[in-house]
Amino acid sequence: MPDSRLGPTRRDRDRGGGSVVAWGCGAGGVVNYGQCRVPASARSDVIAIAAGSSSSLALKMGGSVVAWGCGGINGDYGQCRVPASASSGVIAIATHGFPSLALRG
Repeated sequence: MPDSRLGPTRRDRDRGGGSVVAWGCGAGGVVNYGQCRVPASARSDVIAIAAGSSSSLALKMGGSVVAWGCGGINGDYGQCRVPASASSGVIAIATHGFPSLALRG
């Protein structure tokens, strides 16, 4: 089985993408906080995902990145702005805590 941390495999790209489902979006140490909101743009054509303590990323088939959960200001864990440099040509993603990374190919 391929290691998903290494990004999408050829098989993933050939068969098409999937959709993201997220849960456990707690705050302040709350465990099992229920299902999380996932942006509509991460509900199809996703070939890789990454999650950190404060944000989640989805890599789309076309090489763009969707990010959400950034900051949580006033309980808003909605979609985040992704830099223009990660809007196309991305082949792998990673996040841990606050930084998010995109590898362009």
